Amino acid sequence: MKKILIILAMLVSIGCGKKVPEFSGKNAFQYLEKQCSFGPRNPGSKGYKDCLSYLLQQMQSTADTVWIQPFNYNDPYRGDNYNLQNIIARFNLNAEKQILLGAHWDTRPWSDQDTELTNQNKPFLGANDGASGVAVLLEIAHILKEKPSETGVTIIFFDGEDLGMSGENRSYAQGSQFFAKNLPIPKPDHAIIIDMIGDKNLHLPIERLSYRNAPRLTRKLWKLANKLNLPAFDQTLGYSIFDDHVPLWEFAKIRSIDIIDFDYPNKRENYWHTQKDTPDKCSPASLAQVGTLLTNHIYGIE
Repeated sequence: MKKILIILAMLVSIGCGKKVPEFSGKNAFQYLEKQCSFGPRNPGSKGYKDCLSYLLQQMQSTADTVWIQPFNYNDPYRGDNYNLQNIIARFNLNAEKQILLGAHWDTRPWSDQDTELTNQNKPFLGANDGASGVAVLLEIAHILKEKPSETGVTIIFFDGEDLGMSGENRSYAQGSQFFAKNLPIPKPDHAIIIDMIGDKNLHLPIERLSYRNAPRLTRKLWKLANKLNLPAFDQTLGYSIFDDHVPLWEFAKIRSIDIIDFDYPNKRENYWHTQKDTPDKCSPASLAQVGTLLTNHIYGIE
C-alpha cells in the first residue's frame, strides 16, 4: 500500500506539460468515514437527514452554485413512498466544455445479501456502496475550489439508487432516472459515474454497458489509467451493470460510463448489501487511484 501511495503522490502532471493537482486519498477516506459516522443513510432515516445537511454544507463551500432536485418515488414492490433529493453542484458554469461526475449518496434499507437471516431487514453502513464514490467527488470539489479548471464540472450526488428490488433493474437508479428525464442543466459532453470504488482489493475491469455505449470515452479513460500506472484498472471487459450511467444515455442521450468494482471484496466472498460493508474494508489507496484518474482527466481535457 505504501508503494502505491508513493506512486500516486507523484502523479501530478500529464502530457503537454499540464499541471494537475494532487488528489489526496487520505482526505477522501476522511470524507468516507464522516459519512459513515452518521450511520446508514437509507432514505428517511436520521443518518440520511444528517448526511444531506453535511453534503450540502460541503458543496456550498466549494461550488459556484448548489441546489437540491427533489422528487418522489413510490415503491411498487413494497408500497413505500419516499421523498428523495439529488444534490447538484456546478463549477465554472461558463466554460465551453462541460462534463458530469456522479455517485449515489443513499444506502440500501435492507441487507438482503447478508448470510445471517436476522440481518437481512437491517440497513447497512454502506462504506463502499454509498460513501466511497461521494468521498472521491467531495475531494475533487475541494480541488476545483482551490484550482479552478478550464473545464466546467457538474457533480451530482444521486439519491434513490439502491431502493430497487433484486432482479428488477428499473427499480434501481431512481435519482439518475429523474435527473435524465428532467435535465436541469445544459447537456454535458459526457458523464462518469463512480460506484463501489473503495474496496481494499480494488479491481476495475471495463464495465460492458459503458464500452457498448461510449467506447471511445471508455478506452480513453482506461488508457489514461494505464499511463498513470494505476494498477486497479484492468483493460479486460467485466460485467454488464445497471447503474446510474444507464438512464443518462437512455433518457438524456449523454455519453456515460461507470467505474465500478462489483466483486466486493472478490468473487469468493461478498460484502455487497451486507452488514460487512464498513470502512475497514476500504482504503485511502483505492480512493486515490480513482480520484487521481478523474483529476487528471478533468485538468487534461483538450
